[in-house]
Amino acid sequence: MEFQEQTIQFKTWLGDRPITAMVGIGSGLAYHRKDDSESEDFVLTHIKSGIDIGSDWYAWDEQDAKGWLEKVAKLLDWTKPLKSVKAEVKRLGGMDAMREQVTQALRDAWEENKAQDDAATIEDGVPANWPQEPLSIKTIRE
Repeated sequence: MEFQEQTIQFKTWLGDRPITAMVGIGSGLAYHRKDDSESEDFVLTHIKSGIDIGSDWYAWDEQDAKGWLEKVAKLLDWTKPLKSVKAEVKRLGGMDAMREQVTQALRDAWEENKAQDDAATIEDGVPANWPQEPLSIKTIRE
């Protein structure tokens, strides 16, 4: 999936506010940092409604947020208005079932990214930061 930085409207208790987000092109979803703060984790938002769909779940890093969005986008057509999305959620088993699928999508994205990170760290049984020359007292002291 391709992503594009855009400004979207995000619903808060104080009303709508513009926020910079990464939009999954054609998905109807975007990810962004909660409260638009660099210190916050990432949430998913339904673009047409401006409502975050992750409930109490957040992605810790951007790679997990991308994977999460890609998985959640496959669950239903998020490009529709909120009323249509709610009807589809109801047809697919209700809010609890959808919440479980959205939560599982985050877990799966995290596990996949963790596995990729672990595989990149060790290639052919040798850690990526292992010295090229054989270890000796001299190389250890340096």
